[in-house]
Amino acid sequence: VTLYSEVNGTLVRGDIPFKPAQSFNRNDLILKIDDRQIRLDINSLKSDFLNALASVLPEIKVDFPDEFAIWQDFFNSCDFEHTLPDLPPVNDQKIKLFLSRFNVYKLYYQVRNLEIQLEKHFFYAPFQGSIISADLRVGSTARPGTRLGEIVNLENLEVEVQVPGEDIGWM
Repeated sequence: VTLYSEVNGTLVRGDIPFKPAQSFNRNDLILKIDDRQIRLDINSLKSDFLNALASVLPEIKVDFPDEFAIWQDFFNSCDFEHTLPDLPPVNDQKIKLFLSRFNVYKLYYQVRNLEIQLEKHFFYAPFQGSIISADLRVGSTARPGTRLGEIVNLENLEVEVQVPGEDIGWM
């Protein structure tokens, strides 16, 4: 498997040294790209999202008292340490209008987009294997499309060999 960066940043060591012939286990952090900036961007945008949601809560409380507890619980479940939970379902078009007017949907999906980008800063091993090549070293700068290296699966190793046609019966 060839590893490519989808994000910008400085390479940071994972659970193992990112060097050829280094073995790793399934779910080990092979490599990490510095995520400090995107975490700050997420928290800044999450603050805007929570501000927009806090602005619409009084309107929901007055106009839709039956729905208020759902949205208040959702607001309370949002924090800066975890990903945003799924938005509560909206069946009433007026609530949807309030949420849209205060940019709640727009900000929610912008935060979710950045959360997906954050995941791309971490390279976890999908299998037990070994590093074949490491094109960049810790401390190097990666950009989208940069080849980072190659890993091989040692759980289900495949070998490609040439076999003469008359020997196929022996396979």
